Parts: sequence; structure tokens; C-alpha cells
Amino acid sequence: MAATSYSSEAVGTSLVTPDSKRSAWATEQDWTRHHALIRQLYEKNPLPKVMRLMESQHGFKATTKMYKTHVNKWGLDKKNKENEMRAIVRKHKQRADLGKRCILRVRGRPMDFAEVVRYWHRKGVSVDDVISRRTASPTPEAVECFTPVPSPITTPQVLATPERIYRNVRDYFAGSFDAGTWTRKNGLSRGPQDSY
Repeated sequence: MAATSYSSEAVGTSLVTPDSKRSAWATEQDWTRHHALIRQLYEKNPLPKVMRLMESQHGFKATTKMYKTHVNKWGLDKKNKENEMRAIVRKHKQRADLGKRCILRVRGRPMDFAEVVRYWHRKGVSVDDVISRRTASPTPEAVECFTPVPSPITTPQVLATPERIYRNVRDYFAGSFDAGTWTRKNGLSRGPQDSY
């Protein structure tokens, strides 16, 4: 008995299953399409977990090397670079000398100065040694160091009611002049009942 083979066109059904649908490696268009999602996942997850999630939930198949290439290309690398850590120490010292606090961010990720100290400690170098070996290199683009915005001053509770009364009276007078209910003539304020 001869074996009969049928093509999917002859039978009118597709032989593509969900598993076989995405067996090819991710193309450059796939990377572009999933860029925002990969960025979001990578911010909070290690690379192996991102890879598993992307493959299981989106059929996105790529090697570790492919991921690392794109992560570096997009500037998402999580590793601390020596030139960045050196720039942070320099910037932090400049701010401290001016008596200013310093908020640090590397590639958009907040960083505590204690993390920078730990980085240098692991390398067997003190922060003072880094400062003494200053270099005149420019600050890397990935490093942000800025003074935090001070929190707004709030009225003490004991003054809140008098301040609210003052504000209401001021607004009443300003509104009366704006509406023409009150006028100013010869340095005097006149209301609707006053005659000139």
C-alpha cells in the first residue's frame, strides 16, 4: 500500500501550530517591535527571566548574545562601568564641596552613593584614592547628578486659619476691582453706594 501525502493547501487547513509558528530567531523588525516591552521587563528582571518571558508569552526567540547586543545598543546595560563610577565620585565631591546634596542616576536608574562606595571597595580602592587620582575626562552621558528640588514650605497649622482668611479677603477685594464693583479715584477706593 502506497503512502499518500497531503499538502496543507490540498486539505485546506494550516499545519502551523502555536509552537511551530515562531521557531525562527528574532529579526531586526521583531527587536524594534518589542523594544519597549524588553526595556520595561529588563529594568526589573534579570536577563534570563526576560528571555523566558519573551519566549513563552510572545514567541520571541533570541540567544543570550543577541539580547546582550541589543541591550548594549539601547543603553540598557545594568553593569557599573569604571569611568561612570569615577565620574560619580568626582561629581559627588564637587557637590559636597559646595554644600549641596546630590541625587544620582545612571542610565535612568537611581543610585545611592553607598553603592558607588561598595563598587570601589570590591575593587580594593577607597573613594579617597579615586578622588586623589582625578582625571579631566568629561562626565559620561549615562551619568546624571543633580541637586534635589526642595520640598515646598507648608504653613504651620497655627497660622493656617489666619492665612486662609487673609487670602479670602484679598481675593474678594481683587475680584471687586476686576468686576468694576469697586473703583479707585484720587487714591481712594469707592464701592457702589459711595457717591463721588
